[in-house]
Amino acid sequence: MFSPSTPSASTTTAAGSLLPFSSPEATRALNSTIALHLARLGAFESLSSLNEQTHHTVQDAVPDHLLASLKELHRVLAHLKEGVCTSALEWIDQKRRSSEQSSLEDWAGHAKSDPDPDSDLEFELRKEEYIQLLLSNSSDDEDVAERQPLPSPSPSSASHDKCQQASIHLALRYGGHHFRRLMTPARRSHIEALLTAPIYMPFERLLSSPYALIFAPYAPTKSTLPSDGSTPTCAMFTAAFLSTLDLPKDSPLIVVTDIGGSGAMAKIHKVRAVMKEQKTSWSAIGELPVEVPLPINRRYHSIFACPVSKEQSTPSNPPMLLTCGHVIARESLVRLARGTPTLKCPYCPVISHASAAVRVHF
Repeated sequence: MFSPSTPSASTTTAAGSLLPFSSPEATRALNSTIALHLARLGAFESLSSLNEQTHHTVQDAVPDHLLASLKELHRVLAHLKEGVCTSALEWIDQKRRSSEQSSLEDWAGHAKSDPDPDSDLEFELRKEEYIQLLLSNSSDDEDVAERQPLPSPSPSSASHDKCQQASIHLALRYGGHHFRRLMTPARRSHIEALLTAPIYMPFERLLSSPYALIFAPYAPTKSTLPSDGSTPTCAMFTAAFLSTLDLPKDSPLIVVTDIGGSGAMAKIHKVRAVMKEQKTSWSAIGELPVEVPLPINRRYHSIFACPVSKEQSTPSNPPMLLTCGHVIARESLVRLARGTPTLKCPYCPVISHASAAVRVHF
């Protein structure tokens, strides 16, 4: 909890304007940001303590329905970290059914741009279950949800070979059923590798096979599994789950900390001091006069604005790439063509064909 210091009434007025987040509104906003951050992390006990210390002023930042959803998120993540994907797959199925129902109710004759946004996530989960089945040694293990973390490969024996063959057949049956539905040109080679890998079993041979990169993460090690949700599958599920709550995949507190701590705040403070010495008003500039360093993962694409019309692009007026490499909005392209099949680029002497322009996706 952040609370501005108020040593005395005489100093509060003089220093109040100098302290960051000194106003009640700013303090509430900061505490609410911290509360949402704690809820996203799954630190629900800390969130409860913060709520009590702030006299329940941050409760609106994390309403009951949002808190319940975030608890559900971390329940599923806990299962994923144990190698159990059933809860995540059930969530995908439930979301898909809800989406299909909403599409039927709101159908207006428009084609979907992305019929299954969770296809990549489901493929990763199905792949995880397939590998767990392939590497398991129990032929009775039909229910993936009841499996425990994989044991280290044991020495070969007759009974072990029978169990291994049963596991291979069970995995191939599972993969043949689910991977057929999830097959795309981009996934073809990956699925082929998964279904071909069993010929290199047992696990020791698999680790020296052409498919070793796929199965290397499942090799037994002395270190424990990561428990911070940093695995790719956990990260994908978290992003998909948070999108249904209209929350970004990264906490705002983490974003501003990454940007500020990477040197942005120091650079801005230095520029601000120079501008103050030169008696230049910050608001008069309207933008930063220097480039601010940002981490690579915090460099976001801006919304495209047409350099000709100065208007932001929309789905009906998307950015179009000319043959010369310059990008303008579609409406600007039509105006420049003036009913002819060709147009001159407004920024270079190249003559482009309007039909050759390609839509750009940012």
